[in-house]
Amino acid sequence: MVWPGWAVTVTLDQEALQAGVRTVLIEDYQLTVTAAVQCPAGVAVLPGQRFACLTAIDGEAAEVTGVVLTVDGRYQVDWA
Repeated sequence: MVWPGWAVTVTLDQEALQAGVRTVLIEDYQLTVTAAVQCPAGVAVLPGQRFACLTAIDGEAAEVTGVVLTVDGRYQVDWA
């Protein structure tokens, strides 16, 4: 069976997303990440698509949010 192109949803690679979020937290925000970053699988590569990842910052549980910016998979990580 052949699927039309509009029926296929591209998603971010979960492991790459988790590593990328960790890197942003450490390098851009200068935070001490003390637990693995856990992001959801299946985040659609659609501009405006939001996602939330869980981790620990300085030993405290934290939720980090992000948003997909472009159709090529660029995203922004927000830390309050």
